[in-house]
Amino acid sequence: MLLPESPAGVEALVVMGGPMAAHSDAGCPARRAELALLREALAAEVPVLAVGLGARLLAVAAGGAARTGSGSRLGWGEVRTCPAADRDPLFASVSEQLRVPHRHGDTMELPDGAALLASCERNPVQAFRVGGSAWGLQFHLEVDEAAVDAFVTAFPEEAATAPRTAGVANGS
Repeated sequence: MLLPESPAGVEALVVMGGPMAAHSDAGCPARRAELALLREALAAEVPVLAVGLGARLLAVAAGGAARTGSGSRLGWGEVRTCPAADRDPLFASVSEQLRVPHRHGDTMELPDGAALLASCERNPVQAFRVGGSAWGLQFHLEVDEAAVDAFVTAFPEEAATAPRTAGVANGS
């Protein structure tokens, strides 16, 4: 799929993950265009759902930062909602504790004004909102147990050093 030149006429953006780093243009010649599109979408209040790498790109586009984390995270892990989640349109009815699938090694720092919605000890920024219509999720609700098992099979060296807990996502 081609990257839209602007968010004009776009009803919403869903920005997904990938193996690239948000803090580097290496391996991604479209990085500057992706960040520009996200900045324009934020300014125009186009709804955005950004997942994994997409969340880190959203944080950078909004004025935050992405960086290498403290190591890979692959498999299921717990996150807890933060106080701001109680007032958030997407997170208000979410359980305080969630078991979610992870597949990342990088982390992010939120821009001023962003609302932290979910966190965990190892990577404090797990979900956030920027403005009134853009959400970032570090974790991957779009995958199931079979997909997590496929990640482990596809990336055995990473899986050997990453914390991993088998299980289901409690319906999430």
